[in-house]
Amino acid sequence: MRESNREVHLTKTLATRMNFESILCKKLVGLHFSGHGVPNRKETFGGSFFKNFNHEGDSLVFEDEKCTGEADFISQKELKDYVKYCNAHRLDFVFVASCHSEFAGKIFRDAGAKHVICVAYEYTVED
Repeated sequence: MRESNREVHLTKTLATRMNFESILCKKLVGLHFSGHGVPNRKETFGGSFFKNFNHEGDSLVFEDEKCTGEADFISQKELKDYVKYCNAHRLDFVFVASCHSEFAGKIFRDAGAKHVICVAYEYTVED
């Protein structure tokens, strides 16, 4: 990096809905999300962890705005809306490090991100 004579700016923050929108709307080159991904299927429902699950497609799990440890699910539809609203097509790369994140990868790819790394829908990953 030093030899390239390029400046690199890194923002690292808690994954809340507000932080995500704020970061996504900046002029980013790359985005790395590390968190949970939840498929919208029968086995997902019922547990206390999923009480706020909105059933609008697969979801990425964010921290609630009060940072109390509650899950805030950003659905496939909401993610698509965020990406469109923030003009995320200019991203050179997106890395979605979460289980079942293929849906998120496709949203970023379809929006125009040049390179996307994600986890195939049927797979989980270790932290």
